[in-house]
Amino acid sequence: MRVFVILRVFDRLADLEVCLDLLRTRWTRHDYETLVVSNGAAAGYRVPEALRAGIAVAEIAENPGHRSGNALLLAEGVRRIPADADAVVLLEADTWLMDDALLDRYLRGIAAGTFRWASAAWEDRYHSLAVDFAVV
Repeated sequence: MRVFVILRVFDRLADLEVCLDLLRTRWTRHDYETLVVSNGAAAGYRVPEALRAGIAVAEIAENPGHRSGNALLLAEGVRRIPADADAVVLLEADTWLMDDALLDRYLRGIAAGTFRWASAAWEDRYHSLAVDFAVV
């Protein structure tokens, strides 16, 4: 399955490094393409060159704050989803999946038509879903 990973970050560059290492070394069950979207450059948080190997990076100048800034990152990532992607993973840089076993389970559920979205509930909100880790 071809999976497009939208990996969002503002200032958590050390977390981004760990997350990318996990994706590169332990996510092995599918064909992954990763896009890092960042809006931390204006505040001095540029994605280091050392982390850019084998991934696409989109740095957005604007950051209107936590929720609106994250919405901009999501919108930019969604705009770049390749037409041939079978699924999309939304991931925050500080949300680490140690391997892709859980993701594989969700992807098989999507492929079987069991569901279209997989994520945690956002516990302090009603009728809402978390997007730190979500599969569409």
